[in-house]
Amino acid sequence: MISQHPDHGSKPYWQKSAFIKTGDEIKECFLSFSELETSEYKWDWEGKYVDESVIEKLLSEHHDYFKKNPLGKEKFLTFRLPNPKVETEFRLGRAFMGILGASGLAKKIGFHSPPLFEVILPMTESAEEMIAIQEAFKEIASLKHVLYDFGEESLKHIEIIPLFEQVTTIIKSDSILEKYLELHQKKFHFKPVYLRPYLARSDPALNSGLVPTVLAIKIGLSHYIEFEKKHNIKLYPIIGSASLPFRGGLTPDTVEQFCREYSGIKTVLIQSAFRYDYEKKSVIKAI
Repeated sequence: MISQHPDHGSKPYWQKSAFIKTGDEIKECFLSFSELETSEYKWDWEGKYVDESVIEKLLSEHHDYFKKNPLGKEKFLTFRLPNPKVETEFRLGRAFMGILGASGLAKKIGFHSPPLFEVILPMTESAEEMIAIQEAFKEIASLKHVLYDFGEESLKHIEIIPLFEQVTTIIKSDSILEKYLELHQKKFHFKPVYLRPYLARSDPALNSGLVPTVLAIKIGLSHYIEFEKKHNIKLYPIIGSASLPFRGGLTPDTVEQFCREYSGIKTVLIQSAFRYDYEKKSVIKAI
């Protein structure tokens, strides 16, 4: 999963300036798919200005590519939502409308639909927070008016990727997921097919120290194995790390070592230093 978090020191291979402007993020997203051959790109709504027309621009500017590599099927764009505990609620509503609009647009012009179906919830600390996001989305998706109607076949439910960012939360994240399954069944009357718990590696090390963070992640991953057996549901854990050793030490030169260190991880976050501070060929090979 490509992250927009900037930690690079060199110029991206596709432009002359080291600084990536908001207006250049559409291009970066497409090149991450088409040239670096990544499968997922995180579109960050948290604490920053964001281009809300990302789907329209990707599909219109790169029509043939996404016809061949459909968003939501072969390539994945995943919104990192603003957490309503910290940011104003109108940003969350705009993100929801973007997801719903993308679903309708893709269907109307003959692309795979929905192109967006998962969202990342930062700073997750409880199952109730996860359910609240899904409830809010369902209510917005059900709005009807003479001037607009998302339709009965439109996207009504989104999958939540909980981002656990504190050592104590990471350790007990399996308990949060267990409560989430219980509430999900009660509220929506079905069990999720899978879960993608997202374990932060970079920030917890800064806040709680390197050793506690590494141990917490390994404890969490160990708990997930038992969780799968107990609840008969697949977990696909994500880890968020950076290139500096203290923040995870993930570089094109350390991929195999990193994967051994955090065995059980299914998705790895790739920040900008990984992509732009090393030779492009080695980056593609590492990915």
